[in-house]
Amino acid sequence: MYEIVRVADAFGVVSQLCHDEPQRTAEMARLLARLGKEFFSTPCDTSFFPSRRQQALKACEIATYISRKKRQRIRDFVETIPERATCLHGDFQPGNVIMAEGKCYWIDLGRFAYGDPMFDVGHLYQICQLYAPLPQVQNIFHMTLEQFHEFWDAFAKEFSGKEDHTEFDAQAGRFAAIDLILRPVFLKPSLPEMIFFRIYVNRLMKRFY
Repeated sequence: MYEIVRVADAFGVVSQLCHDEPQRTAEMARLLARLGKEFFSTPCDTSFFPSRRQQALKACEIATYISRKKRQRIRDFVETIPERATCLHGDFQPGNVIMAEGKCYWIDLGRFAYGDPMFDVGHLYQICQLYAPLPQVQNIFHMTLEQFHEFWDAFAKEFSGKEDHTEFDAQAGRFAAIDLILRPVFLKPSLPEMIFFRIYVNRLMKRFY
């Protein structure tokens, strides 16, 4: 979460709370969970915005950097996901919530869609568990590996309502694999990105599929 301040007639981001106030990491995770539940309870205009489920089915055809056999396994799972007319952010993570004058606002809604909220949760899982060890990701979010894990643990408990979130994690991991193959639906990945995505999809499928 970023905090926005006004200086004269200009506005700017002055801090990322999880970095500047690490003792509030769990608090921010619980806040994101509550904001997410509110967001996901909002009905979406399905005549205007795309279905993430349909995008995922398309991804199973065009994400050729993943083997045909693995794409079919993912497709089989996607076909079990019921269609839901609820709002999805598309880049659900703490950096896309800003706080100003006591209120929270969502930003970066370029991949807005509708569908099962776990599509968004899977994206967050991917960041907090899969990408978290990467130094460049830690630099982007200004969070340590330990903070990412603390963030996910607090988020998962708040969102699932369970102290033991093992099953919730497994479901999030399955959706995280979908999130990785969705990339070509939005833009064409470079060769290094395709190699990167293939490695991480394989890791997720080995564990959760």
